[in-house]
Amino acid sequence: MTKSLFYGHNIIGQIPDTWDKAKVDGDLVDPLGGFACAKINTVSQGILHLRPFNITTRGEVILTPDTLNIPLEFRGDLDRFHLQRDDVLFNNTNSVELVGKTGIVKDEMQVAFSNHINRLRVLDTNQIEPKWLALALQNLQLQGFFAAYCKKWIGQAGFSTSMLSDVDIPLPAINEQRRIVAHIEELFSESIDMRELHKKIVTDTDTLISSVLAQVFPSPDQAMPRGWDIKSVEEISKKPQYGYTESANTEPIGPRFLRITDIQNGEVNWDLVPFCEITQQDLRKYQLQEGDIVFARSGATTGKTYLVTNPPTAVFASYLIRIQIKKYATPEFVYWFFQSPYYWRQIITRGGAQPNMNAQLLKKVKIPIPVLQSTQEKIVAQIEAVRSEIKEMQSLQKNDSKLISDMEKAILAQAFRGEL
Repeated sequence: MTKSLFYGHNIIGQIPDTWDKAKVDGDLVDPLGGFACAKINTVSQGILHLRPFNITTRGEVILTPDTLNIPLEFRGDLDRFHLQRDDVLFNNTNSVELVGKTGIVKDEMQVAFSNHINRLRVLDTNQIEPKWLALALQNLQLQGFFAAYCKKWIGQAGFSTSMLSDVDIPLPAINEQRRIVAHIEELFSESIDMRELHKKIVTDTDTLISSVLAQVFPSPDQAMPRGWDIKSVEEISKKPQYGYTESANTEPIGPRFLRITDIQNGEVNWDLVPFCEITQQDLRKYQLQEGDIVFARSGATTGKTYLVTNPPTAVFASYLIRIQIKKYATPEFVYWFFQSPYYWRQIITRGGAQPNMNAQLLKKVKIPIPVLQSTQEKIVAQIEAVRSEIKEMQSLQKNDSKLISDMEKAILAQAFRGEL
């Protein structure tokens, strides 16, 4: 026999009839909402201010290098927001897919948190195990509950604590909660090992192409092998060109408008690229052609490149730089050199960790080039054969990652139906 869990009048699950159920309300937890702090008000040293990205989809509360600090004098009650061991953090505002992420605090943290997070502190740990609460909410998120019932705005979704207070969660006896939590952790420890192995394989796969390119291309700083020469970008291409300045539009009012964000992993899904208004004169000036190479000149992907192949009618945006190869080398050969470590060494400033990119720097980049085009073609074919194998491996790894996530999701669903 089973009994139903409800959200309002909606049945959201079934549990054994020997289990109780409880609302996630003020009788179960002490909720505390965070506060907003604009990025302009953050400082290099202060108190860490947690944001939704500090709660992972796997239920962890983590600190990352980009976690921001707020001034100690930002408000007089910052100590109210310090976190205790076993506090549960609920992400009340995010995308539809991520709203409802929930994590549990492993150790005390003298931090604060944003208004997109609610702290849920269990009032009676003899009634409910904090880890049980966190896993119950994590299970609801993974099963799509919050995505289905959240309030939706443009590009954002929310699920408030007042909405949460109307949600039933399973509440077996405390010893049963602890037994199931221990079993979940045991099963998850196996998936953690699988994830670590998967992560290592993915890392090795990602570095494989770089290793291949380092072997295929000689370093421009050393003597060239027989049959090779060194040319600068300005010697082999037309003058580098900055892109077109205009606002993107989802309506088909002109050509496709390629932006940095449209280039993902060296590829472009043209069906997702927006449009822009442009005169015929400017279209002729900025229209992308087969064999063009474009470079990101700002943001986190500065220096990344894309080789244009079979484009629709499209222009490129102002934060991209275009070069068009005119002699000595094929666009495909040059593009692959731009993926090599020898290219990156030339655009990363001495002692710096971030690349710089502008037309003047780009013109001076040195490229080792075989004199014979047939040699260039053989090298390109060799690299693309390796890339094809790597893509196949990455596809398999992506499938493996999904299988691990599906397994964890199934474990939680089984646990909160009383079947574990």
